[in-house]
Amino acid sequence: MNNEKYPTKGPDFPSMVHIPICYVCNSECIHCPYSNTNAGIRKEYADKGWQYMDTELFRKVVTEVGAHKGFVRITGGGEPTLHKDFCSLMRYAKDVGCRVGLITNGSNWFQDELSAWRLTDCLDVIEFSVDAMDRKTYESIRKGLNWERLLLGIANMLEIRRKSKEKPKVIVSVIDQTAINGKIDEIERFWYNFGVDYVIKRKYLTYDTLQKRDTPDSVPLTADSNTPCPYPFERLEVNVNGDIKFCIYDIKSAIVLGNIKDMTIAEAWNCDYIKKVRSAMVEGRWDEISYCRDCKDRLYKSWTHNYAKVLKEVEAK
Repeated sequence: MNNEKYPTKGPDFPSMVHIPICYVCNSECIHCPYSNTNAGIRKEYADKGWQYMDTELFRKVVTEVGAHKGFVRITGGGEPTLHKDFCSLMRYAKDVGCRVGLITNGSNWFQDELSAWRLTDCLDVIEFSVDAMDRKTYESIRKGLNWERLLLGIANMLEIRRKSKEKPKVIVSVIDQTAINGKIDEIERFWYNFGVDYVIKRKYLTYDTLQKRDTPDSVPLTADSNTPCPYPFERLEVNVNGDIKFCIYDIKSAIVLGNIKDMTIAEAWNCDYIKKVRSAMVEGRWDEISYCRDCKDRLYKSWTHNYAKVLKEVEAK
């Protein structure tokens, strides 16, 4: 079998580089694989001293991405705005030529207008993880966080953007999980009425660590089980310690291509291992890829329903 409609190698440089800059978190979300698994990943990282990405390491990563005018997505196994150098890191990434996207729980940095002002010209896209449209549901899902702080933070960002010449896109995301009681379409309408630019409705993923897919929606995005996963053709992750991973959902770091201290992103992206992965995927030889063969979430990843699509659509607005 040969999936001729899919690329065989990907571009010369990833279209997106994920950078989890922080594994410390102020919430214990019920769907989070870091908070709700026996794997103890967050504690393991803490024990290794991998809670925050070193500033110079971050600069090395984004300098290379910026040289390619690439997109960096600032994430974390925790809340990235808790990094002590958060704002200066975002400023640096923008200054070296990156397009910058942030995913945040909105509990920090956005609660006053000054903080919002400082970020408007650093970020191209800000994604707030919301998962609800009311206090009770929100605080039961995103345990430890406060509904009013979320609303205030997003409202501040929207207002400051309105006054500023810089216009970062403001989006929110919702995971379709049992806890929202089948109200995902209502939640979507609530946030569009609130004024955000885009609402991402996400499938519930297990990250191969959670015991079950706790969702009323278990319909795969990919109808054909032989469809290649898009991620090895689109994006890489540079972990908090510099490890380069070909799968952004490999939170246990099962497959590491190398470390940014010893190799470039371009070298990792074009290494023999990832070339073999792409070829095996396109030719339907899944059994040859140990990590991908056993992935519980592969069918919930799509070439047409993904973050690249979100960016294209939201930037057209």
